[in-house]
Amino acid sequence: FALATLYIVRDCASCNYGALTWPTWLLAFTLLISPLWFNPFAFDMNKVSVNYLCWRRWMDGDVDATTGTNWYTWNTLQLEKIRNDAGNNTDQWLNVLGVLMSTTPYWLMALGSASRLEICLTW
Repeated sequence: FALATLYIVRDCASCNYGALTWPTWLLAFTLLISPLWFNPFAFDMNKVSVNYLCWRRWMDGDVDATTGTNWYTWNTLQLEKIRNDAGNNTDQWLNVLGVLMSTTPYWLMALGSASRLEICLTW
């Protein structure tokens, strides 16, 4: 999406997209490598496989011994404060906030693209 926007906005037929999007590539690389950099001993494969199987069973509906819940009951408890019996969200401001938060990345991308434009208005 970002590359298509850059192509349309800047009319870059010969732009170097690697140079234009290097912050995105750096962030992706950093997110991939940071767990290994800051905690290299956390990825013991036996622990990872056991934790994944426990999580998978919890998501499938098995009751966890430590919390006494499964995913469905945990989710219901988390959402019962903001939903009514029909499952609808009861707070109008939470609906507005949810829409604003979900569209924030698109507004930021549009603002960033527009701030890089060199538009000359001639009257």
